[in-house]
Amino acid sequence: MANILIVDDDHDILKMMEFALKRAGHNPIITTSGEAGLKQIKEASPDLIIVDIMMPEMTGYEFTRQVRDLPGQTNLPILIYSARFQPIDRQTALDAGASAYMPKNVAPPEIIEKVNELLGPDSSQAAGVKSQTIACFSFRGGVGITTMAVNLAVIFALARKTPVCLTDLNPLAGHASLMLGLRPQVSLLNVLALPGDSLSGQVVKDYLARHTSGVQLLASPLIPAEYPANHRLSDLFQALQTDFSFNLIDMPHYLNDDQLALLPGLSKLILVLAPDVPSLQSAVAAIKYLTQHGLSRDKIVPILNHNSSMPALPAGAIQNSIHLPLAEAIPYEPELPAAIKAGKPLVLYAPKSPAAAALAKFARALIQ
Repeated sequence: MANILIVDDDHDILKMMEFALKRAGHNPIITTSGEAGLKQIKEASPDLIIVDIMMPEMTGYEFTRQVRDLPGQTNLPILIYSARFQPIDRQTALDAGASAYMPKNVAPPEIIEKVNELLGPDSSQAAGVKSQTIACFSFRGGVGITTMAVNLAVIFALARKTPVCLTDLNPLAGHASLMLGLRPQVSLLNVLALPGDSLSGQVVKDYLARHTSGVQLLASPLIPAEYPANHRLSDLFQALQTDFSFNLIDMPHYLNDDQLALLPGLSKLILVLAPDVPSLQSAVAAIKYLTQHGLSRDKIVPILNHNSSMPALPAGAIQNSIHLPLAEAIPYEPELPAAIKAGKPLVLYAPKSPAAAALAKFARALIQ
């Protein structure tokens, strides 16, 4: 059971939502204004908020922005719903900091399904929501693949208040553990060496390094070693999907046959590119390569990561070259080297930085 705060000045809607949420096993907390809602956040510590847009004195957009400014509420799930359902309304809601947006004309079961999805695995599995596996990839090194994977994993874990699995598939000395400040004693290699009939989500959990955010890391090996002839990565991720609603993969730049076999089953692949000509050339080649090996083009999510302060190619020119829209542009962040040195993901080291804000916005849009 979760505490759900509802902020709406329409009493009929409040009664309907209260009934639907109670029937779904949750505890609704009813308020009729933004000011009352902000007060309830401090008093009732809700697990999720549902807020209308059009309210007197304070709109749902302004309410959401004020919630995000409260200490410790950066990742509290917020569902904005409204009688307005133009694309611009959804985008404005996400820009304000909402986790999701739904029109009011949807049936209550659809709202409950979205609520359960936002709350995490215990609720989402009951509603039949499939586990998501999201990979980060680029042909070119140095564009921020691991930075993207680590920070998204932390955002998902904190926002959904649920463990998230991050797997570092780099064959040797991947940097995910470094960025999380972890020193794993075991690695992916130990899991792949297990007998074929012993792979299960519960068994794999014993090989995961746990971060305070809720991220659980399956690290890459730190020393050279020979991988088993049959990697069985598909079996591994099938096992992980039974225990984690979100699985993030830090992909290597070169994919072997076992890694290529994962592509068709991905929910999304985040294609990370820097705003320069070599990275753009690599991105064009990567899109062709990925689609040739079974990844649907509509699952490729390009994101522009400004990894230096040097002059950048225009976003429009990049989109025209890759023939896909850029999902987000992450600004250059001078604090990133210090965050890595401290063993902290950027979203925890400098949560109010422009790059951290852009990453949080991208994460919210990614799981719509």
